[in-house]
Amino acid sequence: MLSFIKHNFDSIDGIGIYPMIAILIFFPIFIFAVAYVFVLKKKYFNENANLPFEDDENLLNN
Repeated sequence: MLSFIKHNFDSIDGIGIYPMIAILIFFPIFIFAVAYVFVLKKKYFNENANLPFEDDENLLNN
């Protein structure tokens, strides 16, 4: 199946640039996401981890 798709794309001129563009877009976003997770405070994660255990009344009053 993959060879059938690859054969069709081989006839398109300049198709090889698209994987490079995809990698250049993906890696900065991935690095930013990983850095953002490490920068966040542990308090943020603890508050969000406890959200399912809080009562609905407490959420409505705040």
